Amino acid sequence: MVVKITSAGVIRPDVHIPVQKLPSDAQIGDFFDVLVGEIFSPGRFYVQLVQSLPYDLDDLVDEMLDTYSSETDTALKVSWPDLKVGLNCAARLEEGDEMWYRVVVDRVNSIKSVQVTLLDFGGVFTIPLSNLRWLLSKFCSLPAQAMRAKLRPRDGRQIFQTSPRCEMWLVPDCIFLQG
Repeated sequence: MVVKITSAGVIRPDVHIPVQKLPSDAQIGDFFDVLVGEIFSPGRFYVQLVQSLPYDLDDLVDEMLDTYSSETDTALKVSWPDLKVGLNCAARLEEGDEMWYRVVVDRVNSIKSVQVTLLDFGGVFTIPLSNLRWLLSKFCSLPAQAMRAKLRPRDGRQIFQTSPRCEMWLVPDCIFLQG
């Protein structure tokens, strides 16, 4: 897809946003300060590294709020023909919600609904297509802040088990985590 220029800025639909990585000199046993984002199970949750950057997630969130909340350019709306799995976009999670988030489209549910994952927090949401906007290039330089993580028991047993539908943690694992 070609580069688009709008009144709000430049759009590169095929842009790749890399995931934040641990420092290159990280060793097993090193400690890192993290914020826990979304938790699905002990074997699947998302964290953000706490670090000092000249331009960080708080700056990005504020700038996206300012840009998308006041923008009326219809060229920013993602249309059905342009929609595809893997597309990085800006999204509002609910009608009336003022916050805008960087997301990747995981699934196209229908002509009016998509499933997205928040690139910076890890949550998975189903939203109306009308809440999706093209992600401006200026919001693509910061790596995706949500890093997938899992707990590994020290006793060497298999990773935590979840119920067959992965909706609940089993009692032994909950007791282990309370430990």
